Amino acid sequence: MLVSSIMFALGAALFSGAAVHSLVAQRRPHRALEEQRRRQLREANGLYRWLEPLVDELAALYRYISGDSLAKLQWRLKLLPNMPPYLPEEFLAVKTLEGFLLALIMVPAAFVIGVIPAAVSAILITWGYQQLAVMNVRDHVERRRAQLRMRLPFAMDMMALMMNAGASFQESLATVARENSEHPIAHEFGIVQQEIDLGVSRKDALRALDSRLDDEYFHELVYAIVQGDELGTPVSKILSSQAQQLRLVRSQWVEKASGEAQVKLVYPGMLIMVACLLITIAPFLLQIGTVL
Repeated sequence: MLVSSIMFALGAALFSGAAVHSLVAQRRPHRALEEQRRRQLREANGLYRWLEPLVDELAALYRYISGDSLAKLQWRLKLLPNMPPYLPEEFLAVKTLEGFLLALIMVPAAFVIGVIPAAVSAILITWGYQQLAVMNVRDHVERRRAQLRMRLPFAMDMMALMMNAGASFQESLATVARENSEHPIAHEFGIVQQEIDLGVSRKDALRALDSRLDDEYFHELVYAIVQGDELGTPVSKILSSQAQQLRLVRSQWVEKASGEAQVKLVYPGMLIMVACLLITIAPFLLQIGTVL
């Protein structure tokens, strides 16, 4: 027990020393845009605000050992509009430190078992917390993309109707964004509209949307519009055709999800059936046992 207490105190002391060093360390100067980004991170996360130098050192380590795997995380972080402007290695570093703090709180109970279980528990808690944070980002991104897919056919129908009535592409985009202000599609279409207003060509703005979302539905839409522009096909006709195709694909997707749900319900149904059977025959089995 004494050895366990010493080990816990040593771990806490090491973390405290790193935290104190981070607090007294002088912040490095940054350019205006980088300083603005870091200011947003300090406002969004208290741990980053107090341990910024330590986060930078740990982020440099993640940048060295993670390599190409950071690109996917960076894409997901950028796709979430409410996410603070983390670099992927900074996100991993912050979540690792948060997980370590959680481990310092929870691990003392494991010292009753021994030093090795306590150390393993600390490592698992720290690693597990970081992985759960990454999985949470991934799940948020997938839910957001699913919401965009479900709303896209209606948005294209509205744009087609407006363009047939004489509205421009930018005006129809603005209307869709305004009418769906609480939906993620308003954010994405708003970005396209802003880029076009700033002088970016419609083709490049749509290709940026396709690259940003990396979704097959939007890829087909952007490809059809770009090809239509080159061939002189009216955009309203392209939007109506794509909306009809996406409705068909969406109905097939719903049917597939329904079929998968039925398969997944088989095993819980079997467990419930076995439990009901046991409850039904248990009194008879007890009576037979007492007679024998």
